[in-house]
Amino acid sequence: MANNQIVPHGRINLTEMGISNPLLQRVEFLVSIYRQGVLAYHLIRDRRVNRTTKIIPLLGVAYVLLPIDLFPELMGGPLGLIDDFAVLALVLNWFIQSVPYTIVEEHAVSLGYVRPHSTEEITLADDKPA
Repeated sequence: MANNQIVPHGRINLTEMGISNPLLQRVEFLVSIYRQGVLAYHLIRDRRVNRTTKIIPLLGVAYVLLPIDLFPELMGGPLGLIDDFAVLALVLNWFIQSVPYTIVEEHAVSLGYVRPHSTEEITLADDKPA
């Protein structure tokens, strides 16, 4: 697995299958924000994560909840909600990238988002001891 990259197992990649349905892509985006939120919640509760790092997701939640906005919902309509989701996704990603990778991977495995790494050595058929 590449360093600092959490890829859920069992996930179907629509673009690799040649399906480019915009509605499904939006749903996939919202599901990824939900998964990042759940992962961030578990990371916030972990005592090994630095307290100052835990401020990052709180800033994102404050942005969504406070009336100060780049595109207000009343004036911008759906654009006002899109910027809230975009900021939330960026902040959650920033937080997850700020936490040490081993801790993120541990929680991602426990949530079922990734497969666990095998620490056992792989022996090939030709490498069997005589």
